[in-house]
Amino acid sequence: MNSVKWLCHVGRATYVEPLHLWDSSTRTLTDFTTNFSFTIDTLNADTYGHGIVFFLSSVGNSIPTNSPGGFLGLFNTTTSDAASRNQLVMAEFDTFVNEEWDPPVQHVGINNNSIRSAVYAKWDPGSYSGKTAKVGISYNATAKNLSVLWTYDENLVFTGNNSLSYVIDLMELLPEWVSIGFSASTGQYLERNQINSWAFSSNLRTKVANNKKGELKRRRILPIALIALACVCVLALLVGVSLFVKNKCCPPIPVPVDTDIGRKALPRKFGYQELAEATNNFANDRKLGEGGSGLVFKGFLRELGRLVAVKKIDAESEDLFINEVNIISSLRHRNLVQFMGWCHEQDEYLLVYEYMPKGSLHDHLFGNRRTLPWNVRYSTALALASALKYLHEGAEPRVLHRDIKPGNILREDFTAKVGDFGISRFVNTQLRTQRSNPVGTPGYVAPEFRRDGRATTQSDMYSFGVVALEIACGVRNFRNNNDHRQL
Repeated sequence: MNSVKWLCHVGRATYVEPLHLWDSSTRTLTDFTTNFSFTIDTLNADTYGHGIVFFLSSVGNSIPTNSPGGFLGLFNTTTSDAASRNQLVMAEFDTFVNEEWDPPVQHVGINNNSIRSAVYAKWDPGSYSGKTAKVGISYNATAKNLSVLWTYDENLVFTGNNSLSYVIDLMELLPEWVSIGFSASTGQYLERNQINSWAFSSNLRTKVANNKKGELKRRRILPIALIALACVCVLALLVGVSLFVKNKCCPPIPVPVDTDIGRKALPRKFGYQELAEATNNFANDRKLGEGGSGLVFKGFLRELGRLVAVKKIDAESEDLFINEVNIISSLRHRNLVQFMGWCHEQDEYLLVYEYMPKGSLHDHLFGNRRTLPWNVRYSTALALASALKYLHEGAEPRVLHRDIKPGNILREDFTAKVGDFGISRFVNTQLRTQRSNPVGTPGYVAPEFRRDGRATTQSDMYSFGVVALEIACGVRNFRNNNDHRQL
């Protein structure tokens, strides 16, 4: 690696398909999240360079001539500040200070059509040579906020020293379709740059035309899932099949459980014995928590090679089981807990979800978990808002959650996800409001819903407001459960 042949080199890796960033017909801009890990090996040198970049650019953007070193394989002397020509937004992990355009320190930066960082924070790659950095980058299309989080900590705790946030309207700066990927370079000094893992998801709902036949346009969700570069083709096929078979109607609920769920659910049906083995026969030491309708256990599915959360619902709560499966099976969003499957055998009702090792927001705000730093609280509030926007406006049919509270918001490394759809309802677009018996958690239920059972998107947003205040203050909205009458 120390050979002179590796000096002044550029490397680039991009996703094979373009990303639909915004829709020209509806002027809708996507939210997106990408998580990746990388390693920079300084090769035991005191001076090294030049860094690694995650970027979004116009489709067909090629490596410019004379672009190694501080240009990071994306710019050269002609284009380094030519904002109108570049159509390029990036997060850079810069290991070498170029006095002409860099801040006076090694830094992480967000760059807007320029080699110069619009915002930056100091970092010290030399102290972590050969170690794995974990990065989370997310864009909130409503707030026009691009955020970057990074850490070398196994516990993934972020502070103000390892996060950036930048308000930027990507619709104004980038074309409708973009390329996404990584670029890295060396100059007169060397380092080894390596991407270890990459996941990317977006939620833009677009109109897709059949250009060859000029036939009917249809709507669909465009997801991108990249868990590892070697699995791209397989994952793309799985996602495509899922979208093709997705039923967007709101079906009536017939009596037979298996008939109803089998018709609606896209995730798989698990066997009871498989889930019993995964949870060690639902042992007490595997119990993650307890809700109003049952218990949640941690399990390991050998066939899939992954940890899961298994929700065991009380036998008398069959209606909640059917309702939750039917609703969550129709939803796909980065801020909703991923539903993996269900089981109805031996009079047992079981739901299988992705395992969220960081626990619930309730644990962090009011339990024994470490206090969340401000940037994580902010990103959690944004994630909750994004999930509700999708449920109320993006899902087909739309959904009322009806039980938004910290206990139903689960934390991940870089974001948060909403779970527990047992008492949720599809929105009947023919009705202005939908009446039912009041349900939910005292302290988070909107007054009109508690009074007469009128559920609306506004009642969900009331609950969001209460949770947002608790996130900001770190204090419960009531002192104890006796402060509220039981519903």
